[in-house]
Amino acid sequence: MQFQFKGEDEFAINIYDYIGLLTLLAKSEPELVEMNKDTENEIKNYAFLAKEYKADNAYSALKILSERKIPTNIIELWIDEGMVHNENILIAVENGYPELSAKIDEKMKRDK
Repeated sequence: MQFQFKGEDEFAINIYDYIGLLTLLAKSEPELVEMNKDTENEIKNYAFLAKEYKADNAYSALKILSERKIPTNIIELWIDEGMVHNENILIAVENGYPELSAKIDEKMKRDK
């Protein structure tokens, strides 16, 4: 199965430029605390993938997830901490770690 997600063309952007855009987004709407928390978690995910797995753009970061290159216990920690919520990250994690889908669903139901 080929990895696909929404906005693939837009994700060819340099990962540090993308992190910068997310940071600007989080700072532009401080009254939306929940959005900022989600955006902050997304920034942490991409920064981790850039630093530890040498992802050079957002697409390669998502591909790393979909190809199961990160130890499962780290992905489980991300799920437990509510860091798997962004649609593209969610798709990549579910592709790479299908056995964690139930855990993701359970976490999302609890957080509603």
